[in-house]
Amino acid sequence: REALKEFQRFHETAEKKEPERKERISEGLDPVKKKGQRPVFNFDSKWCILIVLLIGFVTFSPAIQGGFISYDDTSFVLNGIKGFWNTVFGSTEVTGTYAPLTLLSYKLEEVLVQGDNEWLYHLDNILLHLGTTLFLYIFIIQLGFKRSVASLAALLFCIHSMRVESVAWVTERKDVLFSMFYLASLVSYLQYIKLKKNAWYIFSLFLGGLSVLSKSMALSLPFALGIIDWFVGRFSSGDEDKRRIILEKIPFMLGLWPVAFVTFAYITINDGLPQYGWDNILVFMHHFVFYLHTFLFPIDLVVCVQRDSVVDLFQYEYFLSLLTMIMIGVSVYVFRRYKQWIFALLWYFSTIFFVLKLNFGFYTESEPVRFMYIPCIGFCLFIADYLARVKFRRVIIPIITIFLFVNTHSITIPIWKNIKTFWGEVVKHSPSPEVHYRLAKACMDREEYPEAIEQLYQIEDSSYFAAEKYYLLAKAFYYLGEEAGQINYKLIAPLLDKSPKNEQTLSLRWDVLFSLVLQHMNQKEPIKATHFLSQIEKLEIKVTDEKNAGLYCQRAKVIYYAGKKDGKIDYYEILKLLNIALSYDPDYEYASLWSRPILINVAQQYKNQGKPEKAIPVLSKIGELGITDSKVNAELYYQMAEVTYSAGRAAGQVDYEEVLGLLNRSFFYDPGNGRIKELRSPILFKLFKQYTKQKGRKKEKGITDPKKNAELYYQ
Repeated sequence: REALKEFQRFHETAEKKEPERKERISEGLDPVKKKGQRPVFNFDSKWCILIVLLIGFVTFSPAIQGGFISYDDTSFVLNGIKGFWNTVFGSTEVTGTYAPLTLLSYKLEEVLVQGDNEWLYHLDNILLHLGTTLFLYIFIIQLGFKRSVASLAALLFCIHSMRVESVAWVTERKDVLFSMFYLASLVSYLQYIKLKKNAWYIFSLFLGGLSVLSKSMALSLPFALGIIDWFVGRFSSGDEDKRRIILEKIPFMLGLWPVAFVTFAYITINDGLPQYGWDNILVFMHHFVFYLHTFLFPIDLVVCVQRDSVVDLFQYEYFLSLLTMIMIGVSVYVFRRYKQWIFALLWYFSTIFFVLKLNFGFYTESEPVRFMYIPCIGFCLFIADYLARVKFRRVIIPIITIFLFVNTHSITIPIWKNIKTFWGEVVKHSPSPEVHYRLAKACMDREEYPEAIEQLYQIEDSSYFAAEKYYLLAKAFYYLGEEAGQINYKLIAPLLDKSPKNEQTLSLRWDVLFSLVLQHMNQKEPIKATHFLSQIEKLEIKVTDEKNAGLYCQRAKVIYYAGKKDGKIDYYEILKLLNIALSYDPDYEYASLWSRPILINVAQQYKNQGKPEKAIPVLSKIGELGITDSKVNAELYYQMAEVTYSAGRAAGQVDYEEVLGLLNRSFFYDPGNGRIKELRSPILFKLFKQYTKQKGRKKEKGITDPKKNAELYYQ
């Protein structure tokens, strides 16, 4: 009897579960075990999220090979690292936004990997994005959805092409970092609702604080918590105190909003308060609809798109935006019982409201798709929940996955490879003067001067960038002339005249004129070089010590070649200029090299004038220059020996040992020099006679040192 009752209970339980199992099999969520048929992939498997994360890593792996994009990477990442402590204490002058935790992550990467570490920044962005995807998966399961829905939603979120701007752009570490803490805070809050433990609430508040310290967009977190309360039924439950539910959000507001206010205040000070009017409302609706449209059709995703400043309801894009807003409003009423759709709309509106612009402004970046990083979560969940129920999901899901993978991996990410590919893509969609200018600068950085010149000539003279255009043109033609070995100053000078009147232009003019001096000196044209030297002297600009040293060296060189042509070289003036060059930069190698032969000639002149005592300190100075050339060293020591010998004879007392030592050193550097042998012979003979006279007297004194005796008899 007991066994029969147990069997009946089992049968009743099986009958209750059978319809649910059949439904799950029809949805492809359970494997269908039939003979000769392979099981269908189980989306409800707990291991499915690992496959999603693997697909996500493969999708974004090309970003690791990318470099820094000068569009914000220079100011936010590189300058942000330098100004880290200043930024932590409230200043936003370096980065234009308050995100100290993001800057701390950059600082850690800089410390961990020195030198070429761009790959590390990109790798960390990818890993943070995958971490955000994992928390999204957990969050959706905690909302009460099946693993299959959570896995599909995580997959859509992870590999969607709108994620590229946040992941492949190093500056947008803010997005992936704040979103990971944002979703972790939501997960902790759901644990608090489930377990009723205050520790989870405090932990959620702490994670929310980390999120807003990563990016101010986290100020929407209290509204997201309120939407979650509505979705899980806290407001409709009789067991919950509605007043308490609202009061729970106040600590989040007090903790997050003052931090976000720092960024808002900075933007307000620089851009002014937002304006409100009919045109601004149209722009707001256009942005609201634009992000929805881009989410559904992620094609041609470019961060900078210049919009027409004329806003009119009868322009098709604004009229369609208004029509779409009306349709969304109608859908809210018609599908008010479909919680997932209402949740998606509420989530989208509350999380993107604070970043939607009311005007397009001056700059080209009008609709950055990175703002959809968190707001798209509701739509990812809605679409995933729908796909899990649709009849042809086995066909639709692979098609969507393959499309997103190819569009993200092979089309969108390569745009962010470097600054040239980035602006090259932008110029196809929005060929404005600013974009042409930025692309030209990118080509200049890559030393692709013909392409830079081509882009610069696309900028009209009436545009804001006209003066900068001429400066870059002058720079490009200068570098091309240097490569060809022939600088065309007649072409460059007018361009410099039209360039901005600042120190940067003066510095470029200085470089051009100095290169022309070098060019004419290499062609042995000192008169033409003198003309450009005189123009350099007229420039009122402070240059580096190295440049000053080079300038005085070229002046000395001009005097030398001009004197050589006239048959009279003023070595004293040349030496004076070289000394000035070395005073600016003692390590300037060119001045040292030129000083050696000049000093030798000066010493020779002193010797010819019968002033050997003045030649000795001149030659001694040569020895301080660190000569490595053997011929120059041989000549140096020969001249020193000759001058020492002449000075000794004039004084009536020659130090033959010192003279012989100098000649021996000269002979060591140049053994085949006949002049050295010619002078050594009388010196050796004089020493021989000197030692011979002293030989007897030295023996009488009883010299016992073997080395001294050996030297004596050797001589």
